[in-house]
Amino acid sequence: MRDLLVIIPAYNEEKSIAETVEGLKEQTDFDYLVIDDGSTDQTWQVCLKNEYRVIHFDENRGLGCVFREVIPYALEHGYHAIAQFDADGQHRCVDLLKLAKLYEEEQPDVYIGVRNLKGLKKFSPRAIGSKLIRISIYLKTGVKLKDPTSGLRIFGEKAMRRYLQGEFKRPEPDMLTKLLLEGYSFQETPIIVEKRKYGESFLKGFKGVRFVLDICTTILKMPKGKQTESEFKNGKNKSKFDSSGL
Repeated sequence: MRDLLVIIPAYNEEKSIAETVEGLKEQTDFDYLVIDDGSTDQTWQVCLKNEYRVIHFDENRGLGCVFREVIPYALEHGYHAIAQFDADGQHRCVDLLKLAKLYEEEQPDVYIGVRNLKGLKKFSPRAIGSKLIRISIYLKTGVKLKDPTSGLRIFGEKAMRRYLQGEFKRPEPDMLTKLLLEGYSFQETPIIVEKRKYGESFLKGFKGVRFVLDICTTILKMPKGKQTESEFKNGKNKSKFDSSGL
């Protein structure tokens, strides 16, 4: 896919960014762009030293601002889709290639790589948060997305342009819910994620709780527009996954 741009948001990933980018360059022929989102470590310097394609923010702006900066760039340079790929080394290039191939064949508005969440402890904060978000989306739309918080996903041009229209704070589950309510098409496919070698997620502890509560509140406050699972699969939206097991 020559019209796909892989974006790699990075925040304090000095130990993993080189391995991530080099792996992407060796295993795929996709164009890429690293977005150093105000890192306080040497992430930007590592990118400059290795002559990676990189945009640097002086302060941490968050994923929402990253998308608002990157989407116009992508559209101006002739890309019709963007793939989000994490900088921490957890995503595999083989899964990105699979996702891109399926996206090219099926052309949905959004394609999500679904992690295996069964290994999470049933009552761990991450498992509970993920389930609350999935339930919130189902209550609002009638659709059971398997992994709305996945960091490996592809957005087509229609979804990209919709994001720029202004009311979205971030490309997170609340945005996906809005797109579902508006009839945008989704597909999902299983992926495998590796264990993080360095650092830790910025959504641990209180930040993670606040994120989940904010997402769920935003989703449940959206205007009604519930869509049945049958409509999701056979109408405007289609999914490869069955509807069992929120």
